Amino acid sequence: MRIFLATQNRGKIEEIKLILNQISEEINHKIEIVIPEEKHKIPETGKTYEQNALIKALWWSERIKDIPIISEDSGIEISALGGYPGKDSSIVPAPEASDRERCIHILELMNNKANRSARYVSCAMILFKKTWFYEFGYTWGEITNTIRGNGGFGYDPIFFSHEINKTFGEATIEEKTKVSHRKRSIVKLKDLIKKICQEHL
Repeated sequence: MRIFLATQNRGKIEEIKLILNQISEEINHKIEIVIPEEKHKIPETGKTYEQNALIKALWWSERIKDIPIISEDSGIEISALGGYPGKDSSIVPAPEASDRERCIHILELMNNKANRSARYVSCAMILFKKTWFYEFGYTWGEITNTIRGNGGFGYDPIFFSHEINKTFGEATIEEKTKVSHRKRSIVKLKDLIKKICQEHL
């Protein structure tokens, strides 16, 4: 069965491919993953993660017909900053900022903060035949004092995971995916993915 990934973020694509390949083996159904061929600017104007995930899924559903669409919206929420940047994680301090600039922005805001706890949040959604379902996944950790590692994307080099005892920037994609918020949200949709696969044999 073909599934379209409604994301243009290369890091997300690699992670979701790995997750779906694992799900494919677990449900014993082959999944062919389709990704966008061209870059498009999709306005994420929702007030919540699930609204933004739906906006992306619906936008692509006008262009990609008759196959299920998986979309995902995520962000990092930092306790000492009142949950900032949350759903706006990809547009602070400015939409055109690089991942490194975003990390530096957070480190500056966190200077001398004693409480450095944070969590990654993921909302994964499946849209098919004008019906959608979504699930949330979370990963808890803390913000480091410096950038550590060159792997991952977004805030990964400053997010320390106690589960793997390193930052996501220092982790391999396999290590990160094992405990990631993104895997935890998508895995909750496994039974639905299996049902869709069975209906389209």
